[in-house]
Amino acid sequence: MRVDDARHESKFAIKEMTLRSEWDLMQKHIEQELIESPRQPVDALMTLRSRE
Repeated sequence: MRVDDARHESKFAIKEMTLRSEWDLMQKHIEQELIESPRQPVDALMTLRSRE
């Protein structure tokens, strides 16, 4: 990846790609689960976030 004003390039290895529409649906689903579920311990929330 190269940024126009950067003096060097950065390289990344792509592990997974998702269509924006699918990403938005997944995010809405996760947010809804967090809203509807009773308060969860921090570890459970971290697990949900790491799936993203």
